[in-house]
Amino acid sequence: MLPEVVSTDAEGYKSVDYSKLTPLLIEAVKELKAQNEELKGELKAQDEAKQAQIEALQARIEALESNSIQSITLKHNQGQGV
Repeated sequence: MLPEVVSTDAEGYKSVDYSKLTPLLIEAVKELKAQNEELKGELKAQDEAKQAQIEALQARIEALESNSIQSITLKHNQGQGV
């Protein structure tokens, strides 16, 4: 996978030059950090959208409850001849 870091000696033994892995690992970490930041941004946007939906639903519930209370009060008052 990374032939540039593996060498073979005269007897056929393989060895790894770990110092050559450092730049590759640094780049991999940078890429993962960028992906992580992007995903955090997406999650924040989704959270904000969900919060907006929750607030809109709460407003609708409050309006429905208010209308229900007014309707019940009106029917109650009509039944009492007020």
